Amino acid sequence: MFADLKPGGIVTSSPHCAYTLAVDYPPLAAKLAPEARLPPIRHYTQLLDELIRHGRITPDRPVNRLAVYHDPCYLGRRLGIFDEPRRVLRAVPGLRLVEMELSRERSFCCGGGGGRMWVEPAGETSMARLRAGQAAETGAELLITACPWCLVMLTDAVKTEGLEDRIEVVDLAELVARACGG
Repeated sequence: MFADLKPGGIVTSSPHCAYTLAVDYPPLAAKLAPEARLPPIRHYTQLLDELIRHGRITPDRPVNRLAVYHDPCYLGRRLGIFDEPRRVLRAVPGLRLVEMELSRERSFCCGGGGGRMWVEPAGETSMARLRAGQAAETGAELLITACPWCLVMLTDAVKTEGLEDRIEVVDLAELVARACGG
């Protein structure tokens, strides 16, 4: 149990894990160990936002590109984390951020959840391919997300749609590392 470890907090790279730990796990833990207290759960976008706002990291290398952010379902619609990733992106010098028509609360799923990663829909275009097309329509050079499932799905979709020469799929943490010289 987490109570034995006594961590000050938990940071996840997966929105699905953040949701499970923050929403699904506490009722179960309360039944198993009522005295146990789960530490604060955060997604890494929240940590990056905090570190940048408090000057602990400084993205100072320009990334002179036009970017669009894809809101992962569990991060956005399930956990309500919309502003933190965008504040992080706005902190990257030279990066110009545009929005897809379907963003934030209205974001279009990449199709990675629910096992759809391993299922190719017969006779229809996959959700990831539709989403990659929506991102390309913005003219963005970078398609940024903050979910490992979305990263895999959108990267594959960009390749499948033949958009590799137009748009690069990047994880938000990777973009921050580039802007910090890493």
